Amino acid sequence: MNISDISDKQLNVIGIIGLVGICSSMFFFNIVIFIISTIAIVIFVVISSLSVSVESMDYKEIMRTVSEVMNTGKEKILLKQDTIKLSRIIKELDRIKKPEMMSEVITKFASNVESESPEIRSRTARMFKKIAPVMQKAEYAKVYIDVNAVFIEAEALETDKRAYFDIADLLEKGIPWFVEKEIYNKPNEIIKMFNNHSENKDQHDRAKWAFKVLKKIANKNLVELLIQALRSENTNTQKEAYVLIKNMSNTPAGVNFNKKVVKELKNIDNEVANNLKNELSGRGK
Repeated sequence: MNISDISDKQLNVIGIIGLVGICSSMFFFNIVIFIISTIAIVIFVVISSLSVSVESMDYKEIMRTVSEVMNTGKEKILLKQDTIKLSRIIKELDRIKKPEMMSEVITKFASNVESESPEIRSRTARMFKKIAPVMQKAEYAKVYIDVNAVFIEAEALETDKRAYFDIADLLEKGIPWFVEKEIYNKPNEIIKMFNNHSENKDQHDRAKWAFKVLKKIANKNLVELLIQALRSENTNTQKEAYVLIKNMSNTPAGVNFNKKVVKELKNIDNEVANNLKNELSGRGK
């Protein structure tokens, strides 16, 4: 059996068996159970760190695996939560420069977020949160940008609490990547969407959810990335960061966010940063 043949559920079972076994061995003072359980934990850690087999697949094997996945019901692989296999396929298709095929595979499973079942929508977001790092590292990163748009569209209509927060978590975790890549339109779109939700008093529950999401988005990591962009010698990068900061500052989570930004702006001396400093200082008090 290859590592790629091991599903997430099987991997989790190995980890759980190891943990339960170690606890049991300590309780019953059984050295044999302790050794076996330790081996299970080691296997779990090693496979988790590898995630997929380090050996590259040949072309025929890639096509066979893609065909197998594409012929599997989109909800079936989702319910199996087989992210290891999906991550492997994305990596291999990127390696052999098959962006269109990669997009087809990803789009098929991302479309689960349009399901009528809140549980399926929620599971879809959690699955894509796991494979997002693989998509972000791909040479054809447009695939990640496109799938992100699918989840933004789904979140705009989401009314189930759990699904809303799972999709929001996926979107929030992707914002730093977009900022690092200087793709500012997506973070701006995400922030504006949640801000609109937070201001919609006709949907009181969703307004409260959106406020919590905005507070998560306005984290220290985002502030550091935007401050780094403001230090850039590229004036366009500075201006893009300025716009994103202003958008975030206009949200319900803006007060604390502004304080963090103003604090970091003290050591930056350029026109954009100075203008921002003056504009935010009053709001941050």
